[in-house]
Amino acid sequence: MTMEISRLTVSLPKKKHHKVKKAASNMGISMRELVELSIDEFLHRKPNKETDAALQQSISRKGLKGYENIEDLFKDLEK
Repeated sequence: MTMEISRLTVSLPKKKHHKVKKAASNMGISMRELVELSIDEFLHRKPNKETDAALQQSISRKGLKGYENIEDLFKDLEK
């Protein structure tokens, strides 16, 4: 069975590119493999209880404040 492949191009500053390359080398894997591992790790993270509760509250739209304008929002945030 053949795996369908897509290409991804990422522009990085030279210093970051060097860090990724060095990290992959230290792990004995290719840069592609390191990127795949990093993506898998990121996608499998679950929010902590506080973040999950905030997300659920936002989705259900319960307890949300409304503001007439951005100035009122910032005044409330200053409290």
